[in-house]
Amino acid sequence: MKDFVLYKKNYLNSLSKIPTFSKVWGAWSKNIENELQPCNGENLFNIGDKMREIFFATNEGRGQKDVSGGGNVWECFVTWYLNLVFWNTPLMAMKMSKKFVPEVLFNCIAVTIANNTSNTESDILVFNVPHYEEFKGNNVNDLNNFITQNIQKIKLWVIQCKTNWADNAQVPMLWDLVYSSSINRSNVTVGNNGLS
Repeated sequence: MKDFVLYKKNYLNSLSKIPTFSKVWGAWSKNIENELQPCNGENLFNIGDKMREIFFATNEGRGQKDVSGGGNVWECFVTWYLNLVFWNTPLMAMKMSKKFVPEVLFNCIAVTIANNTSNTESDILVFNVPHYEEFKGNNVNDLNNFITQNIQKIKLWVIQCKTNWADNAQVPMLWDLVYSSSINRSNVTVGNNGLS
């Protein structure tokens, strides 16, 4: 379990280095610290109800650049929160990043339509790591190999965090249709390299 916790810590440290996220963290940290008093699991869990207020505690503008950066910051914030809630569990939340997300998970969510492979452009992947206490390693290749050996026990959720509903409502609905469809279409497949 020590190596899995270290992997989570390394991932969270990488999140903290994303410029747009680290820029607003100063404005948020006091609000978060106040919400965590006293520091316990219940108060951490309850931050979920306060995330919107904390998010808008910054005085960011609403230009296109700010809106785009705000979406990235929101994804980082949601990912950070989920990982803390999942701390002593086999679950992990990650933004799509080849540096940390195992390739086997990319293969599971790939969609091929008429021989053109795409992915969900998901914001966050949440997945379990079966037998996480036995994981030995410190990089994405080690985690990829470990998950591949336990692929039948993996549960994977794709989370969309779009904040601009009017522009992006169709995207999550399309992916939901593709993933949950019981209609077999010969030109649409989910998964890659034998995984789905």
